[in-house]
Amino acid sequence: REAIQLDVAIDGLSTAVLAGSPAANCVAALGGLTMDQLRWMFSNQPLSVLEQSGGFVTSVHLPGSDGLDDTHLWSELANPSVQAEVDACPAVEILPSGADQNSGTFDYFKEVTFEDFNEIGAEDFPFCFDALGDPIEGTDVSAAVSGGRGDAQNRVCYVNHEEDDDVLVSYLTSAGGAAVSYFGYAYVAQNPSLIAVPIIARGASIAVAPTATTIFDGSYVPFGRRIYMNVLNTPSVLEDIRPFFTRAFSDSGTDLVSGETVGYVAIPEYEQEVMLARIGAGYATSDDYSAIECGPGGDFSIGGSSTVRPVAEIWGGIYQTKCHEHSISVQGGGSSRGASRVCNVNSGDSNPAYRSAVDIGDMSRDWKIGSSQEATTNNGYVFNCAGSSRSAIQIEVAIDGLTVAFALGSTAQQCIESLVPNGGGLTIQQLRWMFSSFDEDELEGSAEFVTTEVIPGSDGNTNTHLWSELADPNDQAQVAACPGVEIKPAGADVLSGTFDYFREVVLNDGEGGETFPFDSRQNQGVEYFNSEEDEDVVGYLLSNPEAVGFFGFSYFATRDDLGAARIENDQLSFVAPSSLTVEDGSYNPLSRRIYMNLYNNNDSLSKTVPFLKFGLSNLGTQLVQFTGYSPLPTLEQTVMLARLGEGPVVPDNFDCGPSSGVIKIRGSSTVRPVAEVWGGIYEIGCSVEVQVNGGGSSIGADTVCGGGVEPTDIGNMSRQWKSSEATKVGDYGYDCLEHDTSRSASQMEVAIDGLTVVTATTGAAKECIEKLGGLTLDQLRWIYSSYTEQELEAQGWNPSSVPGSDGNDDTHKWSELSSECADVEIHITGADNLSGTYEYFKETVLPDLDNGETFDGTRPKGYFNSALDEEIIAEVLGDTNSIGYFGYSYYFLNQDTLNPVPIRNGAGSYVIPDETTVSDGTYEPLARKIFMNLYTNSDSLEKTIPFLRFGYSSEGSELVSQTGYVPLPSAQREEMLMRLEALESSGGNPPNGNNDDDDDLSTGAIVGIVIAVIVGLGLVFFVVSKCFCRGGGREDPTKTADPSHTDDADATNGNNEMA
Repeated sequence: REAIQLDVAIDGLSTAVLAGSPAANCVAALGGLTMDQLRWMFSNQPLSVLEQSGGFVTSVHLPGSDGLDDTHLWSELANPSVQAEVDACPAVEILPSGADQNSGTFDYFKEVTFEDFNEIGAEDFPFCFDALGDPIEGTDVSAAVSGGRGDAQNRVCYVNHEEDDDVLVSYLTSAGGAAVSYFGYAYVAQNPSLIAVPIIARGASIAVAPTATTIFDGSYVPFGRRIYMNVLNTPSVLEDIRPFFTRAFSDSGTDLVSGETVGYVAIPEYEQEVMLARIGAGYATSDDYSAIECGPGGDFSIGGSSTVRPVAEIWGGIYQTKCHEHSISVQGGGSSRGASRVCNVNSGDSNPAYRSAVDIGDMSRDWKIGSSQEATTNNGYVFNCAGSSRSAIQIEVAIDGLTVAFALGSTAQQCIESLVPNGGGLTIQQLRWMFSSFDEDELEGSAEFVTTEVIPGSDGNTNTHLWSELADPNDQAQVAACPGVEIKPAGADVLSGTFDYFREVVLNDGEGGETFPFDSRQNQGVEYFNSEEDEDVVGYLLSNPEAVGFFGFSYFATRDDLGAARIENDQLSFVAPSSLTVEDGSYNPLSRRIYMNLYNNNDSLSKTVPFLKFGLSNLGTQLVQFTGYSPLPTLEQTVMLARLGEGPVVPDNFDCGPSSGVIKIRGSSTVRPVAEVWGGIYEIGCSVEVQVNGGGSSIGADTVCGGGVEPTDIGNMSRQWKSSEATKVGDYGYDCLEHDTSRSASQMEVAIDGLTVVTATTGAAKECIEKLGGLTLDQLRWIYSSYTEQELEAQGWNPSSVPGSDGNDDTHKWSELSSECADVEIHITGADNLSGTYEYFKETVLPDLDNGETFDGTRPKGYFNSALDEEIIAEVLGDTNSIGYFGYSYYFLNQDTLNPVPIRNGAGSYVIPDETTVSDGTYEPLARKIFMNLYTNSDSLEKTIPFLRFGYSSEGSELVSQTGYVPLPSAQREEMLMRLEALESSGGNPPNGNNDDDDDLSTGAIVGIVIAVIVGLGLVFFVVSKCFCRGGGREDPTKTADPSHTDDADATNGNNEMA
């Protein structure tokens, strides 16, 4: 016969004493028992043997020891210098009891408690009788029966019972309150006569009691354990039991497991999916499961970040179910151990369990680069280990949001939620003050920290960090919510990638020695509590209402006893962590990628690459969501699969240019998906790292012209250059007018975009659009314009496009477009004024922009605008009365949650954007070209020209299609390749470019210029007089009020800020 093992629940083996007994009083005074104290109480070995076996130290664990092996008194546990312990722990014999040899509980307690029992072959419980009931040789049975010492060491006998826990409870009651025993968690939780003993694990400092929470999250170590059902593995039995277990692993089944009748802890949802797959149910019935390709048989190991561990466990569980020849072991330990173990430089680890090398090193941070750090890299994804000859391939596996958390109902929660209207929140600088080893004076000396803004209620004492200091003294609600008690910071330890990431983002990357307050606040009785395990941090939060801590979002998502602080992002909005905000980037700067790093060895990769390909498949992506993380976007999955040798590649014999270096790209969020997917694949085939950042088209123009924090090689733009930014030279060259005016750039078309208008898939906006069949350009203009209907009509706008107008220019309701639509306000969203998408939409939809027409910021909700398309998507999804717009790629990548609005073209047809309608011109007038602008410096072009050549290859065009954009037609690609050829042969000067001699003008040219000047002066006179006569509409809501600012579109530049 063969059986399939199923985990069905989690039990916490509970050491217990009788409530109100001397034993209970002693344990309470001690604050719990260490594992070594528990071992001494239950072991048949003398102190001399226990001292030789490892971590047992008599003076530490038995500070009141009488030095006698034939006594085990409660008083020996008490510290003689602590009177409360001395008073609580009487000099009476400890009476051990528990399960017998036929019980799994017996085996588990013995295995965990007698840590070295395999090495000390004689170590056991102090039995007086053997398994057959016969007296053990050397035992005084009469003494045993009477309760005296009776085993071979002259100790009190271990009292045990095979089946009935109630018998043991009776013994505890009859033993005068001096007995101690152990049971399953559920039995103790339901028996009010018993008190569970908090346990301090070996190597730990905090006592943890068994509760549903501590057993589930793993913090109750080492006594948390799985319990099992084993199913006969025959087709008929499996067919019969699948419905039973499908129900058992549902929400209702989980409720039964954790309810009062049973009282165990249900296994996590992702483990339930693994169990169902083992019996051919759940995901095992899907086509995706059938399509899993197993690698060659063999074992492989995974170790490292506890943040990544849930992903490794659910992928490993499902993969092993399909691929029976594989055995996958998964361990935690922290990101630093993930790096050291995959590099095999961990032989001296303080924990013996982590000294072996692994095939996959889990990390929740990037590698520490440099010869003195963990690794070096030439391409940004293959890392050469600093301490060994090994290398590792980095694979992104999910997106996590680092969560700042507190216990529900705590002091921390009430204060944080009072600080900002509508849900509270913290700024990064407030977080920094709370977690930094620097005092206010040191923080004031660094960027962005202003004491009066960060802690308006500062007490002026740099040695205190009180909740009351965060409150505005003029806001009584804040003052009442934030008491004058010390903030207790908690989080990851130094081995964790979570620690490194938080330090990098919040503590200024440790510059100047800034770190966590490990000991700097001890004079206040506070220090930074830290652990490599998230469960320990949670235990600290739950037991300290003044505490605030941090860990990964996935772990937070499993909790119902914690709250999360909203964090101020780069758009000055306070955002809470969720699957959506973590994935869309609006929860910044605390969202991050998490990684698996594969040992770059053929034998190892033959086993791990098929596993990772499964993880990045449709099924693997679905499974990630059970862990609470967000799956990688489709384009990133494409790049990761390419790293594993699956999918698009740089063509063979392709000329990559220099064999090392970095290509820096920044700018339009519309162009960014193209840059990222080209860059990701290019890095694999060429030894060049490609760094891509967003910011908007204006940032693309700024940085390629040498501005910004870091000048770039390529500036992404989804619009044409403005006359204020550069002077056009020839057909595609631009000389910079801002920042470094010695710089120039060459414009390259990279794709065709269909600017897409969207609503949510449900709600008033979507229903109205369906009834209308789509929107005309006049309707779209009325929806967004700052002009009144009278002003619009004067510009040729057709009033019949809004047949239900209520005549009130202060309202713009869906019902005004049709009586069948809801009588609710249309809320408008879109790009901000740094974006080329903003410029293009404005020029196309709001054509009188030269005279002041702009987006209407005076609406009830104003014009919500952002440089991040992800934030626009979140706003549309969160408000079903709203309408928004952005590049087609972002709709394409989120089409399951968004509704595209058909736009009526010049032929009178309502058309939605797709690859066909954008490329054939029927989706007009919202189709446009998008651009990359190359810095025309020879050193830079050496790197960027090969990169663009790859982009224009057939492989690059296929990647453009995956972004949702339309690749350039072959003729246009050939034209772009000719531009690159010209740039290369001219050393960076395009034809008719900077070196052209334009001093000698023809007579015709001179006459033309004179005529143009005269006409221009006439137009200026006409426009000025026209603007003088009427106000020119409402002010652009994305521009800062500035008396020197004009409404000319060309005057908008990267120095403007959002209103």
